[in-house]
Amino acid sequence: LSNKNEFWVIRDISDKELLLKNYSIAAPSRGISDCHLCSSGTKYYFFDDGIIHLRKAHFRRPEEECGSDELPINALTNWLRNDPQLRYDQKFDQLLLMLSRLVEHLQALRANSGKIREGISTSESSVSSRYKLPSSLVKSFEQTITLLLWSAQSINLIDKHFRNWNYVPPNVQSYESEELMAASDRLNALVIEAQASMERAENDFILMCRTENDVETVSYIAVGLEYILASAIVNLCKRPIHRGLDVAELYQAFGRTLQLQATKHPRKRLIREIHRVIEEIELLRDITNCQFEVLWSFIQVLDDKSFRITNRTRNSRFHLEKQFLTTAHRHLKKKSADLDHLRSRMVNLSRQVAQSVEILEEDHGKAILLFTMVTIIFLPLSFVTGYLGMNTTDIRNSQQNQWIFWAISLPLTSLIVVLALLVALKGDSIREMWIDRQSFKEKKLERSLLDWRQSTLPDDRIFMDEGKREIEELFSQDGNGVMGMAV
Repeated sequence: LSNKNEFWVIRDISDKELLLKNYSIAAPSRGISDCHLCSSGTKYYFFDDGIIHLRKAHFRRPEEECGSDELPINALTNWLRNDPQLRYDQKFDQLLLMLSRLVEHLQALRANSGKIREGISTSESSVSSRYKLPSSLVKSFEQTITLLLWSAQSINLIDKHFRNWNYVPPNVQSYESEELMAASDRLNALVIEAQASMERAENDFILMCRTENDVETVSYIAVGLEYILASAIVNLCKRPIHRGLDVAELYQAFGRTLQLQATKHPRKRLIREIHRVIEEIELLRDITNCQFEVLWSFIQVLDDKSFRITNRTRNSRFHLEKQFLTTAHRHLKKKSADLDHLRSRMVNLSRQVAQSVEILEEDHGKAILLFTMVTIIFLPLSFVTGYLGMNTTDIRNSQQNQWIFWAISLPLTSLIVVLALLVALKGDSIREMWIDRQSFKEKKLERSLLDWRQSTLPDDRIFMDEGKREIEELFSQDGNGVMGMAV
């Protein structure tokens, strides 16, 4: 028995001599590659069919060597693989190919870096003070880190690709997709960039040694625990919370959305939302002011002048710490000013919406007054005339009396009253649902257009922003360690 979705394919392991020797696997009398059915990747929907083909085409032995010309099934199982095994084999082949290329490229970069180290080292196995750290070498280090991160992303892409991969004969080895080809091209591009930066670094060291020409260099300085703590505090203050936006930028985007809604569809519920946003902005501004004070207090605590006894190390480190914290301090100050500006915009927007709603209600009030006057005058008259004019018993061929009027009028009147109350009490909610539905359609159309535009970009930009963000986070979280590695 066999599942209709399960199939078997011949596996060629004749070139794996170590595997055949260690597991005592019998070698075929006829090569797998010499068989047209095997080389074309023929599917066998029954396991026994694959065994029969192996016995007849590849493992037929002379009768004088063995009493039977058929090998047992256990000796032939290794030459067959089903759909999951084929999927795993193809995935691991692709992973090994990618990792072997990566190791080859890293060994080449290591050889080039070893040449640079041997060229600038002195007899005491130390680097001369005449050499400085060129920016090209730092750039090569950054590109190497990007190469490793992109390799990890490529592994994820390969795994994702082979989850949905379907085998179509005869393309046993044809499993390349556009995403995998784009990832491979990007890896090759990163390797070329890293090697080019390494060659530029070698040329820069030669210029330092043989000429007086200045090259672009990178200076570095040791930092203490205080700088690391300051970096952690600043990263917490600037940390994005949604799609790369921090809290202030997120509220600014929401404020623009409210302003657009107020322009298109002014309503009372929008005023309540604006007031809630104003309250949240005030709370956020208070938190920002607290962060502002914390950074300022931390600067004063780190100031070497605040110590009774200080040293040169504390003095030199405070200069760098003060520069870093002052930049973050200015950023928080600008953030607080942006929040104040956003709050004033929301207040003005609330007044604008209130005025628009009053104008709309004034127009609605005139219409309601007109209909009320008509209703007060003509509704009683129409009811009296209708009631007194009923004459159901005189209608020809009618066996009904006056009760038929009440049987029809009361349910109809109740239905009309319920609909009127629903419109009066839940009209804003119904309108809100309709507006949200239209807005959702517009956003869906904009998202589809954005996806189409992004799909027309070159393939080598896939995951570039993500890799760059990971690199920046790596450098921002552990700047001292990274510089130590670069040296």
